[in-house]
Amino acid sequence: MRRAWTLPAGRHAAALLVIGLGMAAVAARVAALEPGTIDWRRWRVPGTLFSHAALALIALGLADRAWRALLRLAPLPRLLARRLWTAMAAAAAIMAALIAARPEYASELMGREWGVVEPAQAVLYAAAAALAFAHARRRAGGPPAGLFRAVGVGAVVLALEEVDYFGLVTAAARLAGLPGARVAGHHVGGLHDLLNAAPGAPSAALVAAAIALAGAVVGWRARGWLPVVGRELRAPEARPLLIGALAMALAQAIDIDDAFFMARGLPSEKSVEEGAELLAAASLTAWLARALARTLAGAVTPGPPRPTDAGTGRPR
Repeated sequence: MRRAWTLPAGRHAAALLVIGLGMAAVAARVAALEPGTIDWRRWRVPGTLFSHAALALIALGLADRAWRALLRLAPLPRLLARRLWTAMAAAAAIMAALIAARPEYASELMGREWGVVEPAQAVLYAAAAALAFAHARRRAGGPPAGLFRAVGVGAVVLALEEVDYFGLVTAAARLAGLPGARVAGHHVGGLHDLLNAAPGAPSAALVAAAIALAGAVVGWRARGWLPVVGRELRAPEARPLLIGALAMALAQAIDIDDAFFMARGLPSEKSVEEGAELLAAASLTAWLARALARTLAGAVTPGPPRPTDAGTGRPR
């Protein structure tokens, strides 16, 4: 009989957390050193693996504690919401203060693969996927399960985009004959790089067409989900998604055309872009955590009220 996988807990979780925090502190310290002291640009892959491993270990060390906290707070939705909003606001304030006080350090710490913010994005998307799949299992059958399963798949894709598909897209670009795996002078690590680097290039058009086709297929198969989607988006738990959508729109706008922002004196640094995307990932995770907590507490979002007979209050 196969043994069920469980989250690290107790001393094992504490050990993972301590190791991860130590590695993250080293990554943050290296980002603060003078350029050339340790040049991660020459050692991009080791630096990226080191920072991503650090954040992954921190996440594994905190996972069991976070899950138990979610179970404990599930019957207290307002308290859960306040804590999640507070965490997001604190993260935004810290990033904004760092960008304002030490922009060069913020660029290395927040805008590079070997920093801590980009790996944190991948970890949050992975957490969002886990929450979505857990919710789908608890809503077995029917459109709600399918909706959250689709959200989970989307979060997995976003996590893979953050880690550049572990180099597979870059390898495919080299095999396709792109010198240095570059399009219009931009390194290609994920599908978003093809779309953002050269929107008018044939490769970008091909990727956009594939995404549109996949979206059309999913939309056709999921046409019965529309009432469920509407209820979920109107539920109080979905409020973080508004912040997430705005933050993601800002991040992608800077990524595609930072010159537009620079010409108008608006923030256009890589650190601003990555900080905004971190808030988008956090918002997605917060929504899924609150939605799952609602289901765990048995407070499933009700459907539209049924018509009643006048004067009786009973359904027709």
